[in-house]
Amino acid sequence: MAKILIVEDDPALQRLYTNTLGLTEHTLDLAGDGEMAMKKVAEFKPDLILLDIVMPKINGIEVLVNLKSNPETQDILIVVFTNAYSGKSIESAKAMGVTDFLVKSDTEPDVLLEHIERILSEHPPKRTS
Repeated sequence: MAKILIVEDDPALQRLYTNTLGLTEHTLDLAGDGEMAMKKVAEFKPDLILLDIVMPKINGIEVLVNLKSNPETQDILIVVFTNAYSGKSIESAKAMGVTDFLVKSDTEPDVLLEHIERILSEHPPKRTS
């Protein structure tokens, strides 16, 4: 069982992703903006983050840079899940160490769930509790 932080500012998408990932045994938490995401990472200590890019306060790229530059958070699995993308943004995100990059409009909820489960099976959480 993993701890998953969903970082998404759209309430309808928050509900969709929570309902989809809620079908698993994983523990979920939500952050509606980048600033809250940083607080939740410190408190919740997620194993995987589903990260939107376009968000208020602190955008997803800034969150990604902060997490990957901090030795305490650099190993958190991050799946960028956004509609704000280009070939260059995908390359940049992967160069920063994201685990996966998915386009919201091209990814059905069941496919998202399959991706998350595959990633977690390939990189199981290291916690002992």
